[in-house]
Amino acid sequence: VTIRGLVSRVQKGRWNGGAPPFGYDLAYFSGNDDFLMTVRYQPDGSKLQLDADGNTVRIIPPRESLNFTKSDYCLLVPSAPERVEALRNIFTWYVRDGLGFGGVADRLNAQGVAAPRGGKRHNPGGPNQWGSTSVREILGNPVYVGDIVWNRLAMGKFHRVAQGRAVATNHVPG
Repeated sequence: VTIRGLVSRVQKGRWNGGAPPFGYDLAYFSGNDDFLMTVRYQPDGSKLQLDADGNTVRIIPPRESLNFTKSDYCLLVPSAPERVEALRNIFTWYVRDGLGFGGVADRLNAQGVAAPRGGKRHNPGGPNQWGSTSVREILGNPVYVGDIVWNRLAMGKFHRVAQGRAVATNHVPG
């Protein structure tokens, strides 16, 4: 995908790839705007493929990807109600109750809320637990105030995106 294509997607409010933020799923549509499926990422790295009614069609194993055409696109949509509720609690506990990142993580763990990522790979032999870093990342993510942010990390050697276009840069990242 070219920079021009990525910029065009972002300008249309479309998701540019990668796992969605906690509390969101990805709804996929054809180039004709027909619903294809919803994909819900699981803490163990697998993904649930859901139909239009939210029923599981299949479980996609970790590291297996889905294939789409260039004209297909995806949008962020609210996830399962329990995830959305957990997300609301994170912001409420931090803002209204004055809990710190660790305090919010402790409450989530006490309530048995599944963390966004983890499992045995991140916590060998133990349950999938929330940590202060996960809470901090959620609270600092601009997507939760309606901003889809893209291109914050410069990866290209000779170009950057400015005013919706690829432009030359004098700075070459080291």
